[in-house]
Amino acid sequence: QFVNTFFPVLGMIARVVGATPALMYTVARVLFGAALLVAGYFLAAALFEKKEERWIAFLLMIFGAPFWYIDGGVVKQVGEFWTGFDPLMRLSWLPHHLAANTFLTLTLIAWVHYQKAQSLGLAVLVLISAMLTGWLNPASGMVLVVIAAGVMVFSRHIRPYHKRILYECVIVGFG
Repeated sequence: QFVNTFFPVLGMIARVVGATPALMYTVARVLFGAALLVAGYFLAAALFEKKEERWIAFLLMIFGAPFWYIDGGVVKQVGEFWTGFDPLMRLSWLPHHLAANTFLTLTLIAWVHYQKAQSLGLAVLVLISAMLTGWLNPASGMVLVVIAAGVMVFSRHIRPYHKRILYECVIVGFG
C-alpha cells in the first residue's frame, strides 16, 4: 500500500511550530496555492518575452478548464472527481497536490533557464525540484518523465527555432 509521507512531515512541522494538524493543513493549502500562482507567472515569464503573452498564458493557466466530454447525455470534465467544473479549484486542492504542482512548475522554469545558461546550479535545481515533485505526487513525477522523454526525442530532430516552439507548446499545454 502506497503511503504519502508528505502528511507525516507536515504533522511534524505542525508539532514543532505548535499548530494543530487542521491549522497546518489549511496553512499548507493557502501557501502552496499562492506559490503555485507565483510559479505559474514565472513560468509564463520564462517562456514569453512580451508582457501581453505572459498575462494571457497566466490567465489561461488559472481559468482554463480541462477537456469536456459527453457521457450518456451528461457533460463531464476530465478529472472532475477531484476538481469539478470550477477551474479555480486547482488552487484549493489537497496540499500535497498543490506542492507537487508547484515543484513541477519550478522544475519547468529551471529547465527553461537551464536551456539558455547551461549552468550546474540550474541543473541541480532541476533535479532537486523534480525529485520533490515525484515525492509529493508520483503521478506528477511521471508527467515530468513523459515531458523529458518527449522533448529529448523530438529535440534531436528539429531545428533550433522550432525547439523553442516545442518547449512552449509542451509546457503551456501541460499548465
